[in-house]
Amino acid sequence: MPSIRQNLRCGLSWQVVLSALPRMMTQTRGAKLDRVIATVMQMKKFDLQTLECAQAD
Repeated sequence: MPSIRQNLRCGLSWQVVLSALPRMMTQTRGAKLDRVIATVMQMKKFDLQTLECAQAD
């Protein structure tokens, strides 16, 4: 499977989505939801603790 290896060497990347993220997006409202979305948009990698802090504030 050299083509898969080539694609990975060329910068193909992936990340598993946290199961908590859909819950946060559907159960949070108003300013808290705005903070969660803004926090997600700034992340290169998901950080659950940071998302929970954004949701709690």
